[in-house]
Amino acid sequence: MRHRRNVAERVAVGEPQIVDEGRVVGVGVEVHDMLASEDHVVVLAKVYAQRGGKTVQHGDYSHVCHFRDGKLSEAWIVNVDPYEADEFFS
Repeated sequence: MRHRRNVAERVAVGEPQIVDEGRVVGVGVEVHDMLASEDHVVVLAKVYAQRGGKTVQHGDYSHVCHFRDGKLSEAWIVNVDPYEADEFFS
């Protein structure tokens, strides 16, 4: 289970980057909590980001990782405010 947590943590908060017109802009992630079972790891976190004059104000999200045969098989990111994410990336 420890291995799964490490993989999920790297996936969830590894080295987040946003590229805007060929350059990486400000991004940070703060992990609130991490929960794990035999098949899943869930990371509750908040992202801070700036690009093109836009800033994420309420970046709470969950990152769900599913494991099959000891490998990461699926991952989902669920934003608390999907409209803010859409506006940020538009």
